[in-house]
Amino acid sequence: MDTTTSIFLIISVIIQIIVFITVILLVVSLIKIIKSLSVRIDSLQKDFDDFKVKIEPGIEDSIVLIKKVNRIADVVENNIHKVEEVTDKFKNFSEEIVDFGSRIKERIEPPVLDTIITISAVYKGLKVFFDKLKNQDRTKSQEENFLFDKSVKNDEPQSEEKKDTKEEEIEDINKELNEVRKKLEEMKKV
Repeated sequence: MDTTTSIFLIISVIIQIIVFITVILLVVSLIKIIKSLSVRIDSLQKDFDDFKVKIEPGIEDSIVLIKKVNRIADVVENNIHKVEEVTDKFKNFSEEIVDFGSRIKERIEPPVLDTIITISAVYKGLKVFFDKLKNQDRTKSQEENFLFDKSVKNDEPQSEEKKDTKEEEIEDINKELNEVRKKLEEMKKV
């Protein structure tokens, strides 16, 4: 038994040596893999640091840009509010001007129209009066002819049409003068 035990013992020692060598090889290979992984991690860390250095100014510029955009948006919003206020004020002002114009028109229009009508009536009356005077100067004889008298005296025989026309003219003049008188009385009341 001695030989078998010794053989087993030798085989066992050989197996242990092989296992130890394998474990040592595994540990060495793990160390190499860890070193390689460490180098890669260091490289990745260096790349990340470079990227961080490069991106930090971009991030800072982005932050500054965002702040500027926010300020511009605030200014635009304030200006929009100011424009709305100015528009509202202008709208109110224009409405007040329109109201003021309407009030002035309501107060001034009737007297102005009355004055225009009166002036027109006076003009027409004066025109008829002077036309009548011109016509009388032409047909005037030695006798007196009264301007507003319906019975016109004239030595010349007149046709019935001429008498009617003259009477109508006199009536028209009297009507227009009455209108002028009424308008003047109305103006005195105002």
